Amino acid sequence: MKADIIPEERKVVIHAKLQIEIKSGAAISDLHLFGEQNEHFNMIYNGSKIEYTSPLYYPFSNFTLFKKNEDTLNYRIYKLPAPLLPGDSAIMDIESTIVNEGFVNSGLTREILYNGTFYSGGLPSFGYNPQKEIESDEYLKKNGLKPKYDEYPPRGDSAGVSKLVFNDDADLIHFEAVLSTAPDQVAVAPGYLQRSWLENGRRHFHYIQDTPINYFYAIVSARYELLRDSAELSDGSRIDIEIYYDKKHEFNLSRFVSAYKDRLEYFSQEYGPFQYRQMRLLEFPKYAGFAQSFSNTVPFSESFAWVADFKDPDDFDYLYFVTAHELAHQWRGHQVSPNYTRGSNLISEALAEYTALLLTEKNMAKTI
Repeated sequence: MKADIIPEERKVVIHAKLQIEIKSGAAISDLHLFGEQNEHFNMIYNGSKIEYTSPLYYPFSNFTLFKKNEDTLNYRIYKLPAPLLPGDSAIMDIESTIVNEGFVNSGLTREILYNGTFYSGGLPSFGYNPQKEIESDEYLKKNGLKPKYDEYPPRGDSAGVSKLVFNDDADLIHFEAVLSTAPDQVAVAPGYLQRSWLENGRRHFHYIQDTPINYFYAIVSARYELLRDSAELSDGSRIDIEIYYDKKHEFNLSRFVSAYKDRLEYFSQEYGPFQYRQMRLLEFPKYAGFAQSFSNTVPFSESFAWVADFKDPDDFDYLYFVTAHELAHQWRGHQVSPNYTRGSNLISEALAEYTALLLTEKNMAKTI
């Protein structure tokens, strides 16, 4: 994957080469791709353009002054030149541009910023996406539609057990990314940095993840300072630690580092060896207030403890708690990946939360 991050325009351009393989028991004659509303993409199939239709339409609002009638949803059906049979593979080249022009139809766009991009999209998903359907009971009834229940399939469901909960588009993948960004920023993706260089006034970074990972990644870019350290574990392994932060937010850096060292040792003893040679933490702006665990890389919101004051020993140490939760996902979620069936996400979320509570209780040496 190649991604050009253009912070001054709040824009990302992605070119991805994907090898797809049919692992189901049925032939596929059509390829369904779904893009987000501000995502403009083109697809080349085995080196050639193929025709597509856009079957889903929606009417413009009566209050729309400049556009009338209807527009297509960003959902396409490509007719394949020949059916793909079980076991067949093909190469897809996808060129995608994500640009913020005006306002989106719903929600907000906070991912691509002048300083602090944290973006985990950019490529269309495969198949029909039921999450885009009407969910309001009122509007379902008004349109004569049945109630919608957002439940995972039963645990024995044959389709559900063949998919992963983080992304049902693929099994584990081989991931490689070349990122470019503004000359004063650092761009990061999961994987190990191979090299960085300056070319045509832009900084470039080449990452390779040398073991299979979930089809679940993010690209991050900001004017970062970088703190490097390492954890020497009792099993003899050495894990590099990298903390990417805003230079005005250095108050709790030592707490983040010590928390990582403490928990890398604990999880390696209790869950098994850590599967990577590095662990990263990256600050991103507080337009959103969460942290998210990708393979060896955790974007962590500015509002989560970067500028917190922990002088009072009776205050709840949510820095320790959230960091423990996200690090636990490297085992419970990434090393052991749950399938897409009812209750399976307990492996990821419930066990990460339980472990974080145990470690926080231990760290505070009192009952929570």
